[in-house]
Amino acid sequence: MPWTYGNGPFYNDYYAYTFDTFLKKFSFFKNSLNPGIYVDDVLVGIIFSTPHDDSFHTVELGIIIYDDSYWHQGVGYAAMSQWMAQLRIKHPKIVRITATSWSGGFRMLALAKKLGMQEISREVGVFEWEGECYDSITMGKDVRETE
Repeated sequence: MPWTYGNGPFYNDYYAYTFDTFLKKFSFFKNSLNPGIYVDDVLVGIIFSTPHDDSFHTVELGIIIYDDSYWHQGVGYAAMSQWMAQLRIKHPKIVRITATSWSGGFRMLALAKKLGMQEISREVGVFEWEGECYDSITMGKDVRETE
């Protein structure tokens, strides 16, 4: 599964499910905070949105585009930028949007930068993969309206 190499390859718990089994097993997919990403009416990925707490002041985002034929075409950027705008309308209390990746997740880090995020925290050496240590990096953006 090529997408796992950029999305935490150090986790060894990836499984392939049929679509019906996936829908039955994982309720997060039906959550309105986790929209599917569609291209020409074909589901190609998902955005994950997790509020840090009940106040909804900070929301963590993640994205997976499963079909690598849609990579490097701006699909992730379009989906994330549209979703960030929708989140701000649906949840006006949001102050900051964050995205966390590992230091080997260069595509996610580049996407976060393109979305206007900056590095706000780094935990050094928390992931190990193929004999190398990697950092956990959180990118963030203040989304309050400025007057």
